[in-house]
Amino acid sequence: MLEILLANLVLAIGACIQGVIGYGIALLAAPLLYLINPDYVPIPIILTSTLLCSLLILRDWKHVELRSLSWTILGGGLGVILAAMLLMYLSASQFGIVFGTLILIAVVMSLLGKNPRITPFTSSAAGFVSGFMGACTSIGGPPVALLYQSADADTIRANLPAFFLCTCIVAIITFSATGALDYGDVKLFLWMIPGVVTGFLLSTLLKPWLTGKSIRPAILAIAGIAGLLAIVEGLAAVGY
Repeated sequence: MLEILLANLVLAIGACIQGVIGYGIALLAAPLLYLINPDYVPIPIILTSTLLCSLLILRDWKHVELRSLSWTILGGGLGVILAAMLLMYLSASQFGIVFGTLILIAVVMSLLGKNPRITPFTSSAAGFVSGFMGACTSIGGPPVALLYQSADADTIRANLPAFFLCTCIVAIITFSATGALDYGDVKLFLWMIPGVVTGFLLSTLLKPWLTGKSIRPAILAIAGIAGLLAIVEGLAAVGY
């Protein structure tokens, strides 16, 4: 019972952060849930992310920008496919080091005032890199989050979960087709629902107090942490 309570506490915090700034639950919750019980990662956390993103889209659907989002989703799908092909020949650790470095460069450029514009090209490119990174390193949120960093708060909160929902659905279909998703994963997910819902409700209370300008530093901070984690995990995998 203590394990379930701890898992729900972690998820409540992560869900609240994602509900406020648009992303962050997997980055925060996955490492901690793995320490609590490795069985929580990756499938149960993907199921919880699917639930949370669905709730966020239902809440903020009026602000979803289908045109730019469609390009992002297309790019993400291509990124996942290419990653699956390349991982047959190259190690994920190599990609972790490269992408972690690129994320940190992007964060520094953003701090210097070099912010990308949301266009079909940048949307598809960010989606591609995000899908590629997610398939290789499980850290796929920062590229899309950095793209939307200068958008208004409602746009950020709506479009990031919409993109992540699509990638989660692809992952669930893949796990189901390969037989990796089983009853044990679903059972753990059911125990985790209270934490996700609690975090979602808390974020709904907090989001009116945060504007786009106050969200941007949080996006950059979490992206920077993700970049560092990707580099550290990559170096550890290659023996450094």
